[in-house]
This record gives sequence, C-alpha cells and structure tokens, in this order.
Amino acid sequence: MAEAQVSKLLKEMEDYIDKDIARKKLDVQEQYVQMYVEDIAVAFEDGFKFVMNRRKKSGVNPEKISKSIFTTAAKKGIQAVENYIKTSGKKTHTLITSLSKSGNRFISFRQDSAVQAPFNTLKEAGRNHINKFLKQEIGQTAPEGAEGSGYKIRKGERIPRAAASDQAIFGQQVQRLHLDKRSVGALQLTMAADFLSKVPDWKKFAATDELKSLVQVFGFAGVSFLDEGLDGTKNPSFNTNQRISIKVKANRFNPAGGAATDWVKNLPRLQKLMVDFLVKRGIADQEGSNSIREDAVAHARKQALDKITASAKVRTNAKPKAVKRKKKNVSTSSTSKGVKAKRKKYTSKVRTEQRSSAGKSQKASLYTVLALINDKLPETVRKNMGAPRLENQTGRFANSVKMTDVIQTPQGFPSFGYSYRKDPYGVYETSSGTSFASSSRDPRNLIDASIREIAAGYALGRFYTRRV
Repeated sequence: MAEAQVSKLLKEMEDYIDKDIARKKLDVQEQYVQMYVEDIAVAFEDGFKFVMNRRKKSGVNPEKISKSIFTTAAKKGIQAVENYIKTSGKKTHTLITSLSKSGNRFISFRQDSAVQAPFNTLKEAGRNHINKFLKQEIGQTAPEGAEGSGYKIRKGERIPRAAASDQAIFGQQVQRLHLDKRSVGALQLTMAADFLSKVPDWKKFAATDELKSLVQVFGFAGVSFLDEGLDGTKNPSFNTNQRISIKVKANRFNPAGGAATDWVKNLPRLQKLMVDFLVKRGIADQEGSNSIREDAVAHARKQALDKITASAKVRTNAKPKAVKRKKKNVSTSSTSKGVKAKRKKYTSKVRTEQRSSAGKSQKASLYTVLALINDKLPETVRKNMGAPRLENQTGRFANSVKMTDVIQTPQGFPSFGYSYRKDPYGVYETSSGTSFASSSRDPRNLIDASIREIAAGYALGRFYTRRV
C-alpha cells in the first residue's frame, strides 16, 4: 500500500524532474571545462574503431592506423579549441590553462554557459588529422547498406531511422562528463525534494533530516529554488550562481548509472525513504493486521538493496527475500467435559524482521559509502601523489583506482576491496619481488591512505582495505 502511494506520486513528479529540463538548467550555468590529451586520444580511437566496425559489417574492408596518430589528433584538436577561445569565442570563453603551459597535457577554460562550438571544433580538427592517414575518409555519409539505429515515431507511424554518417558515429564517442555533485541526476534529486516540499501531504517529509541528509550527500550542491508553487509548471526556477565542472572523455566512461549521483541510483534511495516515512506515520497500517506493515518495510528494503547491489559489484552472504503475507490460522479443539477453545500458538515474524533489518540496513549503508568513496577516490589519490610516493604525470594510475566490493570480516568489520592498473605499477609493491619494490612507492599504501582520508567523514570506525 505504501509503495503504491509512493509510486503514484513519483509518476506525477516525472514532468517536474524531467531529465531534459534538468540538463537545460545545467547548461545555462557557468561551465568549467577540462580537455586532457590522453582522454581525447582514447575517445578518438574509440570513434575510429566504431566507424571501422560498422564498415566491416557493411562489407567494406576496415583500415588500421597507429595509436600515435590519435594522440597527435588529440593535441591538434585541443590546440584548435584554444585558438577558438582566443579568437571568435573570446566573448563567452576564458582560457585558464593553455596547452603549452600544461606541458602539452591539457587545457582548461570557462564558458558563460554551455556552448557547443569548442566541442565541435575539437572533433573536427581531430577527425581532419586522422583522415590524412585514411584511404576512405571519415566523412558525412554512411557506407552503402549500413543500417539505422531503431525507429522514430511520426504521426503514429514507425519510421526506420536513417543510418548515421561516419562523422556522427565518430563524434558520438567524445562526451562531456559532469564532475563533482553537479550532475543531471544530482539536480533531479534536488528538484524532487523541492517538488515534495510543495505538495501539502508531503511537506513534513520534505522537512525530515533523512531527506535533507540524502540531498546533501547525493543531491546538487548549493542550489536554492524559488517558491512559486506547482500550478502546472514543468520548469522550476533556482539561483544561477553555479559553476558546472566538465571533463571531456570517451563515451565508454559515461555509462548510464555509472556515477554515484545518477538518477537511476538516487530514485531507489528516495523511494525507500518515502515508503519508510509512510509506514512510520501509520498510513500503511490496517487494524488487526501487522503483516501489511511488515510487507511494506521488507519490500522497500529489498527493492533498495536489489538496486544498490545491481549498480555495484558487492558481495553479500544473504540475498534479501520478499515477504509474502500468509493468513495466521487459529484452530480450536474440544474435550468430552465441554467445549473449550484453545488457541494455537504462532510465532510472529516481527522480531525476526527487526533482527535482520539492522544487518540489511548496515549493508545498504556500506554499499552507499563504497559508492561515495569510489566517486572521490581518483581525485584524492591524485592529490596524495608526489615524492617519495608515486608521482602523477599522465593521470593513468589515479584514474585506474576503483573500489570493487565490500565484505564483512569474521569479526564483523567492513573490508573494502579495490583494484588499480597493475601493469606497470604493480612492480612497486613490496611483495612484487622486483628490483623496483619500495615501501614508499608501494601503490597499496597510497590507495589505503586515500580511502581512509575519504572515509574519515563517514564515521565508519574500524575497517580494512585489500587489493583484489
């Protein structure tokens, strides 16, 4: 019952927290953009491979070129962006770090709002350089016989989509990724909290510490909405003193639900809080039947755990089970001395549910902390690098570090697993047996210190880390 009420409200909320509206809201904010040669080279290589694979399927022999060409193409593309910022884009753009100043590694710049021109310039300059080494250029046409991707609906009729051009497929692999807590999903969560604060029956929930804490951790940082009600508006207004951090990377690094603040992860978190709120207030209760309450709580926990574990590689000893309601039968027996009703004893599931709920809640909390640490880990590792530890040069090591799982030790302490790019950095481990082994340069010490630095804000108590 509680879940049905929440699902209905979330359905009504869809227009207000629409992803496209949230994205447009972000695009009108000031943008801080970083373009790294290494990241762009990977994106260009991915785009090239997609084009060649499509040609192969269409019966055209794919071509091969050296990896170094993609690196040079990335530098030329970034240099073209820098030239754009200094000339035709100077009214709306400000160069912060030039390519030469960064040692030919990256540029950073500011945009008054999201302008597509520098990104198109990047793709065009990179593609032009790559085309110099191809017999058949990556152009504005699709190979003969190439199929389109799916259908579009026009006046109720399904029309097959035309095949995308090689140029379009190449460009699709270069993506703008939102950094920090200023992503589309983070804004959607904050918009949802604003929506609930304007719905009479949910104002008390909007003011709870639980929702405020959720928004603080996973929502859009530093945004405040105007108090204008919900009279049919689909376009909430909020202050514009924001800076959106963008990093340009390959499309493979931007999977749906890949970030801790993505809406596919925020939605189950919000849904669980809403169901719990209804249950605590007694809205889901019926007199004489606690099983409805038990079902609502257990189902909400199961749904939240299922979605969290699906989005992260988490090991757990027990899977949550949905609770099915069963009638609690009462039987009577009679004796020759008169009819005497005797109730059969039955065991309530409430206590069992209460005992197991603490363990499930703890696991859900650990999964959440794992996602939070994972989100900040590469940046923290990069910050902590420097002599006598490993030194940051290309960013490959820091970007390769990620949390993989969380388990509990036999003593009940959390143990977080992590991985990193062992080739070539594994040679510095003290147990590697190589001449490069060094306690000061051991990647495990650096990663452990970075994880503990991030975790200090979550009051975890004692925990362990391990390289997997």
